[in-house]
Amino acid sequence: MPTGFMHCRIWDGTQPIDDRKGKLRVPAGNIGVLKWNLARYHLGVDKPPGAESVTAEIDKVTTITSICTILLRELRTEKGIHQAQVADWIGKTPSAWTKVESGKSPLPFDTFVRVCKSFQVWPSTVLATAERYEALLVNCGWAVLASELDSDEDSLLRLAQEYWSSPGCRSAIANRLPRSPIPVLNGPQTSFDNKIMVAGTFRFALDQDFRGTQLTPSPGTGTASLL
Repeated sequence: MPTGFMHCRIWDGTQPIDDRKGKLRVPAGNIGVLKWNLARYHLGVDKPPGAESVTAEIDKVTTITSICTILLRELRTEKGIHQAQVADWIGKTPSAWTKVESGKSPLPFDTFVRVCKSFQVWPSTVLATAERYEALLVNCGWAVLASELDSDEDSLLRLAQEYWSSPGCRSAIANRLPRSPIPVLNGPQTSFDNKIMVAGTFRFALDQDFRGTQLTPSPGTGTASLL
């Protein structure tokens, strides 16, 4: 097995861990002891034929809840809504909602539904988009968990924070420039030339070249108030 990768089957936290037999090996001090209930189609009877296991890099781990949280933030900035407005709509303080968006506080299902309705979108639409991004991430070597994960162990949330604070993202929002070739809830899509179009946060996580351009300061970079 290549160094830095893990070959994992569904693990309930009670079985012996032996990667030589194809079971999950969790490196000590990296992501700790997790209950690897891999999300959606990696679970039990929903697993596609032949999909007995999934190979994922240990630094590419996230959750389905984190994907939903990121989509809500992307949708908020796409609509030009400030964090304080969202907090007021759902009866939270601005700092409390900021913690939810950053992954420092959990996203309860009732809060998720209320935010979706505040944005005038169906919760099912956001969930369907999250499932499509989940499939894309898994195909790119990520492990997407259905269980909770500490924010400092969630690779996607960490990259999302890095993207939102990057000069490229802040400049685009400050100058009202599109950060994605398609609306947030329409992704991911395949273009006519077979390129996958995704929201900026997910492109930052998956495309190292794009990540480099966003992290490089450019002349006239502004500070976005929506963040």
